[in-house]
Formats: sequence, C-alpha cells, structure tokens
Amino acid sequence: MLGSAGGLPSTLNELRITIGPETYSPIAYNSFTVGQVSASVSILPGESIDSAYQRVYAEVAEIFDAEYRLALARYKSRLKETRAAVEGTKGRG
Repeated sequence: MLGSAGGLPSTLNELRITIGPETYSPIAYNSFTVGQVSASVSILPGESIDSAYQRVYAEVAEIFDAEYRLALARYKSRLKETRAAVEGTKGRG
C-alpha cells in the first residue's frame, strides 16, 4: 500500500507517475526506444493514494502502449527502407 507506514505520506495532494524509457531489440544490432512517459494527477478529497496511483498509472500505461505501437511502426518502416536501399545498391560498384 502506498499510504502505509514507511510509504508515501498520507498528506500528499498530487501524484506523479513516470514510466522510464524501454529499449526493444527485435533484430540483433537494431533497436528502438519508447518513453519516458509521465503524468501528474491531483488526489481528490477523500481519495486514497492507492486509488489515485491506479487512476494515473492506467492513463500513463495506455499512453506508453500507444507510443510503443507508433515507434514499432516507424521502426518497421525504416527497416524496410534500409533493406530497399541496400538491395538497390547490389551489383553496383
């Protein structure tokens, strides 16, 4: 529990969540990075820190997943472009 003893203070009125950058390597020696994604949320009167955390984390995770899908699509496109450029130079020189 976030508001339990030894955790965050129960007087907190804003919570910030960050999912740090993650690097993916679908092919050896090639990678792409997604993130960092952050968001802040005000803790509503009477709301527990745990509840606020779950609320903001769900939003940040959804944004991170969307960023992953976009980055993967860009990665695939660039990989295709690179392959086409390499194949276009075969037999030259």
